[in-house]
Amino acid sequence: MSVLSNILKNIFLILIINICESKKYYTIDVNGIKNKNGYYSVNIYIGTPPQKQSLIIDMGSSQISVSCSTCYNCAIHDYPPFDLIKSNSGSWCNNQEFGVDFCKYTHQFGEGSIISGRYFSDVLSFNNGKKEYKLRDRSYFKYDFIGCNEFETKHFLKQNANGIIGIGLKKNIHGYNIVTVILESAKRILGTSSKNMVISLCLLVDGGTMNIGEFNEEIIEGNQTRDINKENNIYWIPLVTPSNFYNIYFEEIILNTENNDEKVYRDKISAIIDVGSTFTYLPKKLFNSLINKFSQICNRTNNIELDVCIILNNSFCWKNLSKIYNTLPVIKIKFRGQNQIINWEYQSYLYSNENNLWCLGIREQNVVQMNSIIFGISFLMNKQIILDPSKRRIGFNGSFINKCNRKSYITKSEIKQ
Repeated sequence: MSVLSNILKNIFLILIINICESKKYYTIDVNGIKNKNGYYSVNIYIGTPPQKQSLIIDMGSSQISVSCSTCYNCAIHDYPPFDLIKSNSGSWCNNQEFGVDFCKYTHQFGEGSIISGRYFSDVLSFNNGKKEYKLRDRSYFKYDFIGCNEFETKHFLKQNANGIIGIGLKKNIHGYNIVTVILESAKRILGTSSKNMVISLCLLVDGGTMNIGEFNEEIIEGNQTRDINKENNIYWIPLVTPSNFYNIYFEEIILNTENNDEKVYRDKISAIIDVGSTFTYLPKKLFNSLINKFSQICNRTNNIELDVCIILNNSFCWKNLSKIYNTLPVIKIKFRGQNQIINWEYQSYLYSNENNLWCLGIREQNVVQMNSIIFGISFLMNKQIILDPSKRRIGFNGSFINKCNRKSYITKSEIKQ
């Protein structure tokens, strides 16, 4: 009888686990910007045995690459450069299969940095391979076009991170990218066949989380009570198609100061959401309209405390926020396809510089041929964004986020061990 009871108990447990796993995700820690690096990064492990690398999260590209031991112009980064010779599972891109030109790359980023090198194939994992990580047997995935940086310029020579992981929408000639592979591998890791797989980013100044899995109420950050439908708190905005970026349309900007709304600018403008950009960049007309308002705010705060607001490097900066923070506006943003307003608060649009000043993280878009907005970290901080490539949409959590849920759900492989 006891044997039968154990069998029934195990069957019941497996059924419960399978039901629960149909709505799950796994969590990856995101390293914070610390006000100096100006980027968010994740740790990833490449090869067999795994070699630890830190990669900047970038939404403006689909490039995943790391500094390699073969590099002749690379900086010293957080971890030793990746060495393909030490990996039992890695191999160089096949020139005969793909062609010499395809197996090499040169990638230039918006701020002018360039990386170049060769592609290789290997396994990757967000786990570190230690015994306590019980998902290890199923958490790795293979990618055939990892970049081996052999040449770096500008920002790449100054940053601590070893490389970049681009979670943009551009696909390679085979019709997939690193996001495709990550989401497909998540189905295997979590034991689901769901077509509703997403990547969620919860971003704070000291870090945050990247959640990968099925979209459901549990993945939504915030302190809403259970009797409230948390999914209603996600504002979905359709992506512009076709596009290789998380491209949406901006419609209106409003300044709310001391509970008074003032319309600043209204026009349909293309906008790119990119966590790989430190600042937010606005076209000239929109930028000037907003800066004129902040000029008035600067004067107003100086009436409260003498010289608390100064201009440094063409940007408004405040020496002390304790007495004037309630006079700083909430910037309200409306996007096309979404009736709700997304609040942009001073905790996000101000950043602390090396002089302990709080400066405006908004810049003018200087690329002449690019009359569009780039919403960078100074907009995305203290927010949760949900990337849903299959439905061509991006979601913003309507709550101000000051804490990221780091709960990571168990799976069958953990139960077995």
